[in-house]
Amino acid sequence: MFSIARRRGCKAGISVVAAVGLLGGCSSGDSTVSGPWAAEFEQVYATATNDFVRRIVADGELTLANMREAAARTMECFELVGSDFFIEELGYGDFSVTIKFELGQGLDEVLEEMGEEVYRASINCELEYWNELWSLWELIRLNPEAEDFDGMIAECLIRNDLAAEGFTGRQFREASMSCGLLIEDDPMNPLSPEERQELFEAHWEATRDCRPQLPGPVYLDEGVAWDCQMDPLNN
Repeated sequence: MFSIARRRGCKAGISVVAAVGLLGGCSSGDSTVSGPWAAEFEQVYATATNDFVRRIVADGELTLANMREAAARTMECFELVGSDFFIEELGYGDFSVTIKFELGQGLDEVLEEMGEEVYRASINCELEYWNELWSLWELIRLNPEAEDFDGMIAECLIRNDLAAEGFTGRQFREASMSCGLLIEDDPMNPLSPEERQELFEAHWEATRDCRPQLPGPVYLDEGVAWDCQMDPLNN
C-alpha cells in the first residue's frame, strides 16, 4: 500500500506528499479564531479552494467528527472519478489515504494501471478536501500546545540514544525533509491543484526510493526513530 498523506518522513519506500504551508501561518487580521494553532487555522481557511474546508476550520476547532466528514467527502470524490483511492481509519482515530498498487512502481506504470485521467482526478480530490485538514489534524493531535515539535522529536531521539547530545530540532527537520517536498503557499497567490500536482509528480519520481536518515545511519522511517516522530512525549 502507498500512503499518500503522512505527517513528515515516511515508511520504507513511501514518498512524502506536500506539507502545504502549515509551518508558520499568517493572520487575516480580523479573525476571532484563538488558541495555539490559530494562525494555522487561518492559513488553511485562506488557502482552501472550497467552502467545505472553510466551513470546517472557520471556528478554529477540528474534531474527529470533522475528520470523518472530510473522509466521507473525499471518498465521494474518489467514487465520482472512479479511482482506487480509499480512506482507512486507524485505531487511534487518525486516518490515512491509500492507493492500491505495489510499492516500487514508477509513475508511468501507475498512470498506465489507473489511467492518467483517473489518477489526476484522484490527486485533485485529495488536494481539494483532505490534505490541509489532515496536516492540521496531525499538528493538533501530536502537539496540542504548539510547542517546538521538532525540538521534542530531537529530545526523544537523544533519550533513545539515536542522536548525540546537542542534536537540535533544526537538524532533525533538515534530515527529515531530505526526501520530502515542502510547498509554502502564498495566501494571496495560492498554487492551483494542477500546479501542486505537477510538483508532487516530479518529486515522487525523483525520490521514491529515498529514505531519510540521521548519521549512523539511523533511518527515520523505522523503529524507535519513527515512534519518536509519531508521538515524542510517549517514549
